[in-house]
Amino acid sequence: MSKTRDPRFQATSGKFKGYGISLDTLHAIQDSLSTRIIVANLHYDSIALGNVNLAMLTKGEIIQANLILANDSLTLLGLDTRILPTDSGALIYPNKLLFLDNEYFVDSNNPVSIKNSDLAFNHFLISRSDMEIKMDGDLDTFDISLKNVNLTPLNYLLAGDTTIINKGLLTGSVSYAGSKELNLKAVVDSLILYNLKPVTITANATSDGTLVPFGFMLTNESNKIDLKGQYSPTHDEVDASLKLDVNNLEIFSFLVSEIIDDMKGNLRGEARIRGSLKKPSVKGYLQFQNVGVTTVNPTVTFKIPDDRISIDDSVIHFNNFTLFDEANNPLQINGSLDYQSLSYNLQLNAKDYALINTPESATGDFKGQLVIDSDIKINGRKTDASVDAKLTVKDATKLTFVTQQEDIKLLKAEGIVEFVDPTIVLDSVTLDQPVTLYDSLLASLPNFNLTSTVQIEKNAMLRIAIDEESGDYIETSGAGALELGYDRTGNLKLIGNYTVTKGIYSLSFYNLVKRISHSLMAPPSTGMAPRKTET
Repeated sequence: MSKTRDPRFQATSGKFKGYGISLDTLHAIQDSLSTRIIVANLHYDSIALGNVNLAMLTKGEIIQANLILANDSLTLLGLDTRILPTDSGALIYPNKLLFLDNEYFVDSNNPVSIKNSDLAFNHFLISRSDMEIKMDGDLDTFDISLKNVNLTPLNYLLAGDTTIINKGLLTGSVSYAGSKELNLKAVVDSLILYNLKPVTITANATSDGTLVPFGFMLTNESNKIDLKGQYSPTHDEVDASLKLDVNNLEIFSFLVSEIIDDMKGNLRGEARIRGSLKKPSVKGYLQFQNVGVTTVNPTVTFKIPDDRISIDDSVIHFNNFTLFDEANNPLQINGSLDYQSLSYNLQLNAKDYALINTPESATGDFKGQLVIDSDIKINGRKTDASVDAKLTVKDATKLTFVTQQEDIKLLKAEGIVEFVDPTIVLDSVTLDQPVTLYDSLLASLPNFNLTSTVQIEKNAMLRIAIDEESGDYIETSGAGALELGYDRTGNLKLIGNYTVTKGIYSLSFYNLVKRISHSLMAPPSTGMAPRKTET
């Protein structure tokens, strides 16, 4: 007597990437009673979601479903449910909910209804300790109430291993009925970002049929941000006013933590915001007072004692806006920048300005100090720019560039530097060469015209650390007059003289064997021959 075999479907997929989703493997098995789907290393955009395990088992009319989304150390989402198919959709009865390793109570007596691609909730309740989330309605008309919702789990979505939100509880309610009704009230109490002083956030919006008046306020003992106005759903337009009274810029440090190491000072401002939400018109100003900023890498520290920028429509205007380095040397900015069209017309003038001032103990590509005089004009749109620059590298410069291993390989590649006879520099036939890595580098540069002159004062010291671990480096001091140009066709031009007055080349084998070569180069006009000593 032969046995009847149930039909069985099995599929396996390798790496997949598309629609913002990527995964390493997907394995699916289905028979008449059960379905199992396993996904390894699931990502959405840059967010690592982990591994997915979905098991579904049919028992009579009920489908028992268990979904687990987890990584090596954390269960992001665990949902155990019973699904009852209906003629028009399904009823989902949740049994258990896990979120970021925390278990929440779900009222299993009130199911979620799926009908005609719509979700409906009837007295749906999620709770844990004194936290509650209640939902009634569907996607078009709903009421949601929130009580003491802990915001710290958002850290996982915001920054992975970094703790941005140390504390914060959200309480509020939302009633929505399409364009007919909106009633929003929300309060975030004692919100602590990083280790900053706690802030309170309040938000409200209530429609009156044609307009939606709204308000948003962020306050603590020393800062206040107040936004209020009204929104027209019919025309998709906003009319609002913004006031800033910030006495400690550190409150915004979490927004720029990757590029700003330290930020302090006061910010005042007012603005009127009108027009389409996509491209609103903004008129106002920002006043900077006793502002100090230090970037991450390379380390650049600058101060703004008391200055302002104005905003007109989408254009930011700079009128003698001045940054000062730690020695109070100025860098002045004039011109305008349109943040909607990304067009700009700027002029930057500096005198003895420390553009880079990074301690030797710091990590990164640049260390030491780069001091410049500058007269730079920049205009264009997006990456289509024209730059006209006059730069002087000052005697106070002592700059070290640390090469990485990939840079060393690049320098060894054929075609990076090419020496030609100056008498035939204009002969394009003579200079025809096959495509090299040099051409690939040029192809990656933005589309701009650069015309610049670079003067290097004789005591400016430049060092290239070839291998930071072993201690190999090249160090030179000397005067130079160079012309650097780049055009839209990809031609890079460097012409001029750089006379080395003092130089060192240190070569060692991890301090076991060491060889240092010193050279003193006199200007050619003196007729003196180069002198070199070795130790």
